[in-house]
Amino acid sequence: MKKSKSKMKYKIQIWMIFFAMPVVAIAQKIELRRTDSVFVSWNKATIKSIENQIKTASDKQAEILYLNEDSAFKSYLDIDNVAMINRKSLRYTFLHTFNFYYGNCSGDIYIVEANESGEKIRICNYVLFLDTITNTIDIGRFGLVNGKWIRDADTKVKFDDLYSEWSKLDKEKWMDTVGHGVNEDIVIVTKIKNADIMYSDFYSEGILRKDSPINNILLRRVRDRKLF
Repeated sequence: MKKSKSKMKYKIQIWMIFFAMPVVAIAQKIELRRTDSVFVSWNKATIKSIENQIKTASDKQAEILYLNEDSAFKSYLDIDNVAMINRKSLRYTFLHTFNFYYGNCSGDIYIVEANESGEKIRICNYVLFLDTITNTIDIGRFGLVNGKWIRDADTKVKFDDLYSEWSKLDKEKWMDTVGHGVNEDIVIVTKIKNADIMYSDFYSEGILRKDSPINNILLRRVRDRKLF
Protein backbone atom coordinates (compact mmCIF):
# COMPACT_ATOMS: atom_id res chain seq x y z
CA MET A 1 0.00 0.00 0.00
CA LYS A 2 2.79 2.38 0.91
CA LYS A 3 4.56 1.63 -2.37
CA SER A 4 1.33 2.33 -4.27
CA LYS A 5 0.91 5.70 -2.57
CA SER A 6 4.57 6.51 -3.17
CA LYS A 7 4.23 5.73 -6.88
CA MET A 8 1.06 7.83 -7.11
CA LYS A 9 2.78 10.78 -5.42
CA TYR A 10 5.73 10.43 -7.78
CA LYS A 11 3.41 10.42 -10.83
CA ILE A 12 1.60 13.53 -9.59
CA GLN A 13 4.91 15.33 -9.14
CA ILE A 14 5.97 14.35 -12.68
CA TRP A 15 2.70 15.63 -14.12
CA MET A 16 3.00 18.88 -12.15
CA ILE A 17 6.47 19.43 -13.58
CA PHE A 18 5.23 18.53 -17.07
CA PHE A 19 2.41 21.09 -16.94
CA ALA A 20 4.54 23.72 -15.22
CA MET A 21 7.18 23.72 -17.98
CA PRO A 22 4.99 25.46 -20.60
CA VAL A 23 3.94 28.07 -18.00
CA VAL A 24 7.59 28.85 -17.22
CA ALA A 25 8.43 29.01 -20.93
CA ILE A 26 5.55 31.44 -21.56
CA ALA A 27 6.64 33.63 -18.64
CA GLN A 28 10.19 33.70 -19.99
CA LYS A 29 8.96 34.69 -23.45
CA ILE A 30 6.84 37.49 -21.98
CA GLU A 31 9.81 38.77 -19.99
CA LEU A 32 12.01 38.59 -23.09
CA ARG A 33 9.51 40.56 -25.18
CA ARG A 34 9.22 43.14 -22.41
CA THR A 35 13.00 43.55 -22.22
CA ASP A 36 13.21 43.75 -26.02
CA SER A 37 10.61 46.53 -26.03
CA VAL A 38 12.31 48.53 -23.27
CA PHE A 39 15.70 48.11 -24.97
CA VAL A 40 14.42 49.54 -28.27
CA SER A 41 12.50 52.36 -26.56
CA TRP A 42 15.55 53.25 -24.47
CA ASN A 43 17.83 53.41 -27.50
CA LYS A 44 15.31 55.48 -29.47
CA ALA A 45 15.05 57.99 -26.62
CA THR A 46 18.83 58.35 -26.27
CA ILE A 47 19.41 58.70 -30.02
CA LYS A 48 16.58 61.24 -30.19
CA SER A 49 18.39 63.27 -27.52
CA ILE A 50 21.63 63.20 -29.54
CA GLU A 51 19.82 64.10 -32.77
CA ASN A 52 18.09 67.05 -31.05
CA GLN A 53 21.50 68.32 -30.00
CA ILE A 54 22.79 68.00 -33.57
CA LYS A 55 19.86 70.12 -34.78
CA THR A 56 20.35 72.80 -32.12
CA ALA A 57 24.19 72.85 -32.11
CA SER A 58 25.51 76.34 -31.50
CA ASP A 59 28.29 76.05 -34.06
CA LYS A 60 29.87 73.66 -36.55
CA GLN A 61 32.31 72.28 -33.96
CA ALA A 62 29.48 71.29 -31.63
CA GLU A 63 27.54 69.76 -34.53
CA ILE A 64 30.53 67.61 -35.53
CA LEU A 65 30.92 66.53 -31.87
CA TYR A 66 27.32 65.30 -31.70
CA LEU A 67 27.51 63.62 -35.10
CA ASN A 68 30.51 61.66 -33.81
CA GLU A 69 28.68 60.85 -30.59
CA ASP A 70 25.70 59.54 -32.56
CA SER A 71 27.93 57.18 -34.55
CA ALA A 72 29.91 56.09 -31.46
CA PHE A 73 26.75 55.38 -29.45
CA LYS A 74 25.31 53.13 -32.16
CA SER A 75 28.65 51.32 -32.31
CA TYR A 76 28.54 50.88 -28.53
CA LEU A 77 25.11 49.25 -28.86
CA ASP A 78 26.34 47.31 -31.90
CA ILE A 79 23.13 47.95 -33.83
CA ASP A 80 22.57 48.87 -37.48
CA ASN A 81 19.33 50.74 -36.86
CA VAL A 82 17.38 52.03 -33.89
CA ALA A 83 14.77 49.24 -34.06
CA MET A 84 17.37 46.47 -33.91
CA ILE A 85 17.61 44.22 -30.83
CA ASN A 86 21.06 43.14 -29.68
CA ARG A 87 20.68 40.86 -26.68
CA LYS A 88 24.45 40.71 -26.20
CA SER A 89 24.89 44.47 -25.84
CA LEU A 90 25.83 45.93 -22.46
CA ARG A 91 22.57 47.84 -22.26
CA TYR A 92 20.49 44.74 -22.88
CA THR A 93 22.36 42.60 -20.36
CA PHE A 94 22.06 45.45 -17.85
CA LEU A 95 18.28 45.42 -18.29
CA HIS A 96 18.20 41.78 -17.15
CA THR A 97 19.97 42.72 -13.91
CA PHE A 98 17.85 45.86 -13.55
CA ASN A 99 14.62 43.84 -13.86
CA PHE A 100 15.76 41.49 -11.10
CA TYR A 101 16.10 44.36 -8.60
CA TYR A 102 13.54 46.90 -9.81
CA GLY A 103 11.04 44.96 -11.94
CA ASN A 104 8.23 45.47 -9.40
CA CYS A 105 8.87 49.17 -8.71
CA SER A 106 6.05 51.38 -9.96
CA GLY A 107 7.46 54.80 -9.12
CA ASP A 108 9.95 57.01 -10.93
CA ILE A 109 13.33 55.37 -11.44
CA TYR A 110 16.41 57.06 -12.86
CA ILE A 111 19.27 55.23 -14.55
CA VAL A 112 22.50 57.16 -14.84
CA GLU A 113 25.11 55.71 -17.18
CA ALA A 114 28.31 57.35 -15.98
CA ASN A 115 31.63 55.57 -15.82
CA GLU A 116 34.02 56.23 -12.96
CA SER A 117 37.36 57.64 -14.08
CA GLY A 118 40.66 57.04 -12.32
CA GLU A 119 43.76 55.00 -13.01
CA LYS A 120 41.37 52.68 -14.79
CA ILE A 121 37.95 53.51 -16.21
CA ARG A 122 35.25 51.61 -14.37
CA ILE A 123 32.11 50.92 -16.40
CA CYS A 124 29.22 51.83 -14.11
CA ASN A 125 25.49 52.39 -14.13
CA TYR A 126 23.65 53.94 -11.21
CA VAL A 127 20.00 53.51 -10.32
CA LEU A 128 18.18 56.10 -8.20
CA PHE A 129 14.62 55.90 -6.88
CA LEU A 130 12.60 57.36 -4.06
CA ASP A 131 11.75 54.80 -1.39
CA THR A 132 8.53 56.22 0.02
CA ILE A 133 8.47 53.69 2.88
CA THR A 134 11.78 54.91 4.37
CA ASN A 135 11.59 58.41 2.82
CA THR A 136 15.07 57.95 1.38
CA ILE A 137 16.62 58.08 -2.07
CA ASP A 138 17.99 54.63 -2.78
CA ILE A 139 21.14 54.70 -4.92
CA GLY A 140 22.57 51.48 -6.31
CA ARG A 141 25.80 51.12 -8.27
CA PHE A 142 26.15 48.42 -10.90
CA GLY A 143 29.62 47.62 -12.20
CA LEU A 144 30.62 45.49 -15.14
CA VAL A 145 32.72 42.61 -13.79
CA ASN A 146 33.99 39.93 -16.16
CA GLY A 147 31.25 40.76 -18.64
CA LYS A 148 28.45 40.64 -16.04
CA TRP A 149 26.59 43.45 -14.30
CA ILE A 150 26.99 43.23 -10.53
CA ARG A 151 25.27 45.45 -7.98
CA ASP A 152 28.41 46.08 -5.99
CA ALA A 153 27.29 48.97 -3.76
CA ASP A 154 24.17 50.73 -2.56
CA THR A 155 23.29 53.48 -0.15
CA LYS A 156 20.29 55.42 1.10
CA VAL A 157 20.27 59.20 1.38
CA LYS A 158 17.63 61.05 3.41
CA PHE A 159 15.10 62.50 0.99
CA ASP A 160 14.70 65.67 3.06
CA ASP A 161 18.38 66.45 2.48
CA LEU A 162 17.97 66.28 -1.30
CA TYR A 163 14.35 67.36 -1.79
CA SER A 164 15.19 70.56 -3.68
CA GLU A 165 17.57 68.72 -6.03
CA TRP A 166 15.23 65.76 -6.62
CA SER A 167 12.32 68.08 -7.45
CA LYS A 168 14.41 69.74 -10.19
CA LEU A 169 15.32 66.52 -12.01
CA ASP A 170 12.62 66.78 -14.68
CA LYS A 171 12.37 70.57 -14.84
CA GLU A 172 14.87 71.26 -17.64
CA LYS A 173 17.86 69.98 -19.59
CA TRP A 174 21.08 70.62 -17.74
CA MET A 175 23.47 71.45 -20.55
CA ASP A 176 26.39 73.86 -20.36
CA THR A 177 28.40 75.07 -23.33
CA VAL A 178 30.81 72.47 -24.70
CA GLY A 179 33.88 72.09 -22.48
CA HIS A 180 32.46 74.04 -19.52
CA GLY A 181 30.54 71.21 -17.84
CA VAL A 182 31.63 69.00 -14.94
CA ASN A 183 31.44 65.50 -16.44
CA GLU A 184 34.70 63.89 -17.50
CA ASP A 185 32.92 61.10 -19.36
CA ILE A 186 29.66 60.78 -21.26
CA VAL A 187 26.65 60.80 -18.94
CA ILE A 188 23.21 59.51 -19.95
CA VAL A 189 20.27 60.17 -17.63
CA THR A 190 17.18 58.03 -18.26
CA LYS A 191 13.84 58.15 -16.50
CA ILE A 192 11.70 54.99 -16.36
CA LYS A 193 8.17 54.76 -15.03
CA ASN A 194 6.19 51.50 -15.02
CA ALA A 195 8.63 50.00 -17.55
CA ASP A 196 8.13 52.96 -19.92
CA ILE A 197 11.04 55.15 -20.98
CA MET A 198 10.04 58.75 -20.26
CA TYR A 199 13.26 60.30 -21.57
CA SER A 200 16.96 59.55 -21.97
CA ASP A 201 19.15 62.67 -21.98
CA PHE A 202 22.63 62.38 -23.46
CA TYR A 203 25.44 64.61 -22.13
CA SER A 204 28.76 64.62 -23.95
CA GLU A 205 32.02 65.09 -22.02
CA GLY A 206 32.20 68.49 -20.36
CA ILE A 207 28.61 69.56 -21.03
CA LEU A 208 26.67 68.68 -17.84
CA ARG A 209 26.05 71.82 -15.82
CA LYS A 210 27.65 72.14 -12.40
CA ASP A 211 24.28 72.92 -10.79
CA SER A 212 22.53 69.91 -12.29
CA PRO A 213 20.66 67.65 -9.82
CA ILE A 214 22.47 64.57 -11.16
CA ASN A 215 25.80 66.19 -10.38
CA ASN A 216 24.72 67.27 -6.90
CA ILE A 217 22.87 64.08 -5.95
CA LEU A 218 25.28 61.60 -7.48
CA LEU A 219 28.37 62.51 -9.49
CA ARG A 220 29.90 65.07 -7.14
CA ARG A 221 29.34 62.77 -4.17
CA VAL A 222 30.97 59.87 -6.02
CA ARG A 223 33.99 62.05 -6.93
CA ASP A 224 34.24 63.30 -3.33
CA ARG A 225 33.92 59.73 -2.03
CA LYS A 226 30.83 60.62 0.00
CA LEU A 227 28.90 57.73 -1.54
CA PHE A 228 29.74 54.04 -1.38
